[in-house]
Amino acid sequence: MPSITLNNPEDKATVKRFLSSPHTRIITATVARLYIAYPDPSQWTYAGILGAVALIQTSNTFFLRIVDLLHGQGIVWEQELYEGFIYHQDMPFFHTFQADVRMQNT
Repeated sequence: MPSITLNNPEDKATVKRFLSSPHTRIITATVARLYIAYPDPSQWTYAGILGAVALIQTSNTFFLRIVDLLHGQGIVWEQELYEGFIYHQDMPFFHTFQADVRMQNT
């Protein structure tokens, strides 16, 4: 499954609405689902988060942020790419890394 950026103009507009600011640069965005290794650390579980994942830069810091495209809830998940951040592309469509904290359902 190849990686693609957002093609739909409405989706692009939603991402820009929630992520654009004078201090933020959107590098790229695509559609993604978030999986976590919780409660069983040896098994991936769908976290119930689907949206546009964007790689963004604010000043000298990079983030991955997921914007809800279905319900317009804005940013529903964020991960800072801190110094020493370890990222793996396990498959062309599956990327893994250790997150700061486990997701909490609200």
